[in-house]
Amino acid sequence: MVAEFSVCFTGIPAIRQCYHSDSSMSQLLVRDLDPKAVDTLKRRAAGNHRSLQQELKLILEETAHFSIDSESVARRIRANLAGKRAHYSDSARTQAEDRRR
Repeated sequence: MVAEFSVCFTGIPAIRQCYHSDSSMSQLLVRDLDPKAVDTLKRRAAGNHRSLQQELKLILEETAHFSIDSESVARRIRANLAGKRAHYSDSARTQAEDRRR
């Protein structure tokens, strides 16, 4: 059996739809969640002294605000390593060469 879980992110659980006068609030419906995942999230929320809705909202907001531009990070790391005397090879290139052998 697969669980269906719906939360309206204004603090009111949703069965089908949420109606609010403030249209700036968004809502999500996540279908086909594994019941084990829902239980894990419930335990996590309880451990953090939050409701499931509060926990999910926090997880989603933190994840949405946390983005990494991997290309920029790689460039910054390469620039830092280039300034050092030691030689650092590109491990992806070395690995590709090893696979061709």
